[in-house]
Amino acid sequence: MPRFSAAVGAFALLLSASGAAFAEQTSPPAPNPAETTDLPAPVLRIGDDLFLPFQPAEPLADKERLRGESLAWFMTAQVLLSRGETEQAVAALKKAVANEPDSLVPYRALVPALLESGDTDAAKQTALEGARRRPDGIVLVQGVALFLARTNRIEDGIGLLKQGLELLPEDSTFARRLPVLKQLGTFERVANRPREAAQHYRIVFEYLKAPDDRTTEDQRKELVGDPGVTYEEFGQVFLLAEDPDLALDAFNEAAKFRTARPGLHSFNLATLFRQTGKPDKALEELDKYFVAQLQTRGRAAYQLLKDLLTELNRGSELLPRLEQLASADPQNASLAFFLGDEYLAADRLDEAKQAYLKAPGGARDPRALIGLISIARQKKQGEDLFNHVIQAYQAIPVPKEDQSLPAAVDPEVRDLSSRFVLELKTLTDSQEAMDLFVGHAHTLRNAEPPKLEFVQAYICGKLSVDAKRTDDASAFYRLAITMQNQPSFQLYQELSSHLMDQDRHGDAVKLLDEALQNPALDDQRWMYQALQSAAYEMSGETDKALELIRAARQAQPQNSFLHYREGWINYHAQRWTEAIRVFEEVIAGAERDGTDSDLINTSRFSLSAIYVHLEEFDKGEKILEDVLKKEPENTQANNDLGYLWADRNKNLEQAHEMISKALAAEPENAAYLDSMGWVLYRLERYDEARAHLEKATTYDRGNDTTIWDHLGDVLEKLGQHDEALDAWVKAAELEQKKTRQDEKLLKSVLDKLPEDRRPVAAPAADSGKVE
Repeated sequence: MPRFSAAVGAFALLLSASGAAFAEQTSPPAPNPAETTDLPAPVLRIGDDLFLPFQPAEPLADKERLRGESLAWFMTAQVLLSRGETEQAVAALKKAVANEPDSLVPYRALVPALLESGDTDAAKQTALEGARRRPDGIVLVQGVALFLARTNRIEDGIGLLKQGLELLPEDSTFARRLPVLKQLGTFERVANRPREAAQHYRIVFEYLKAPDDRTTEDQRKELVGDPGVTYEEFGQVFLLAEDPDLALDAFNEAAKFRTARPGLHSFNLATLFRQTGKPDKALEELDKYFVAQLQTRGRAAYQLLKDLLTELNRGSELLPRLEQLASADPQNASLAFFLGDEYLAADRLDEAKQAYLKAPGGARDPRALIGLISIARQKKQGEDLFNHVIQAYQAIPVPKEDQSLPAAVDPEVRDLSSRFVLELKTLTDSQEAMDLFVGHAHTLRNAEPPKLEFVQAYICGKLSVDAKRTDDASAFYRLAITMQNQPSFQLYQELSSHLMDQDRHGDAVKLLDEALQNPALDDQRWMYQALQSAAYEMSGETDKALELIRAARQAQPQNSFLHYREGWINYHAQRWTEAIRVFEEVIAGAERDGTDSDLINTSRFSLSAIYVHLEEFDKGEKILEDVLKKEPENTQANNDLGYLWADRNKNLEQAHEMISKALAAEPENAAYLDSMGWVLYRLERYDEARAHLEKATTYDRGNDTTIWDHLGDVLEKLGQHDEALDAWVKAAELEQKKTRQDEKLLKSVLDKLPEDRRPVAAPAADSGKVE
């Protein structure tokens, strides 16, 4: 059978689940190529010869011939998929679709195969084509949308569902529109847009309350699923969308199917009464939920209790109430951990610790570990701090930098992750706490025999990176590397990236030399060459960097990222002509292959920046305008064009609108904050400009020459001359430290400073040259 990833497996499940109740077609189904003969289909085994189109002695009618060829290509694809030859299977399935485009059978195989191959854009277009040809093909669109949502691309999933919905005529395909509307509502809810979700849910809910003959009973049952769960979800969304009457209607419907658990209805009513400004009635209903000793609402029930008591100015009742509830329901873990958190918030550390340890699951439960980390940090207990952090890091999902958890993650898990991330930041921001944590780790590392395990060493390395303790980070990462016979590329990548961020390019070069000299890593040699090329370029050795990246490209000639990296090296080295040539090659190649739209845009943004630097402003603008014609919501294109217009003092209101759009998508992006500050400066809104620019400087990426230069300009306009001089001095110092200096920018900054404030040129970052 085909080898599919877990995400594509989910797509297959959706396809299989879609069939039973919605089997009635609004148009006659096209013949299934697997049903054109009464003979059993041949059993395919790995190693069998592939099917090729059959050539009969007597010519067949065109339709019959095409159907036979479609079947042959379809069966060929199954063999190829069983061998893991996805690319060849995709080609065969495309031929099957071309020969019989009105049958969904090849589409059902082609779409997940495209997803497996990583060609999401082609999968989306193929699914839409299937839905365009047959109404029941909408399930292909739903499957791809589900895949996108599960891979943290829920906005793309929403857009795809809306496109699919447009392909379904409202009258003739109403039964197929309803599941799409429900799925759209779910996605909008997960994306935290309750008003949009409510619009879709309302259509489904109101139809289910008064159904007609456009759907069958089986279709309605499949649409609803678990009525109690579905109607309650509708009610919660209606409540968030500030439609309490409709929410109450939905909650009442849910209660009809939960007669054995009336406490759930009481909780729903409590949330409704709170929103409608009736905290007393809300508390009354919430108490009914507590009397039933239900745990289904987890932490949310106790948070609601806290919020209601606060609103009623009865906050002092919270801890006694929680203690009473916990005494009556000792197996309620959510309650026990919430009580521990409230003890912790009240600075009652010993009672908090006891609450965590006595709760079901005790110190092993991630909900306890976050509190125990805080207690150990405050009590300066290094061993406990180390143990709890290591355990929590392995148990609680932590999103990667500049990313968030997938939208489908349970809200309670998301809250737990946010609290853990905050606790980790408190740890890494505190030198004293990190001394305790790292000190115990070094004790284990230096023991005879060493007692620090691989996972522990890796976590210590990551946290040392976050704390900018480079020597500690190097020690722990290097220890982790020595613990593996074939060290992970990720270890070298993370440590070398940190070393380069700290301007220790020579150390990064030496680290990657070790990887390149390790015979066990020969099959990944090109990956390390690509990494090392960046380290050499950052140290000013462009020719060596180009030598490495070209060697990597020779090993992986089809890798478009390596091609882009060659362009970036020339860009960073200010070899503009060569950079333009390479970026144009990258764009042409990616467009020809129909893949890597992100890389195409990144190359375009780089090209635009080059033309702006060369003062060919119209060319730079045109590139960004072309991107926005295709992708009006593209975050970086909105920011870059908005900034370019602001810098040229043109289209300022539109520039402000575009930068606002970018900043709404990435509110902590230092570059976007700088753009906003600069357009506000041009609009003479200096106080607002200052706020954005000062915020930009608080982020790691905000320690930037341009940002400090802009801040100086704003402060000067505000009449704060001394502060402006300080900002310009900072800008000059940052630029002087660079291996590659922007001479025009540096001169502009220095010209704003009197002679006695101009900083002496500092030594550039370490050269990275290996002696």
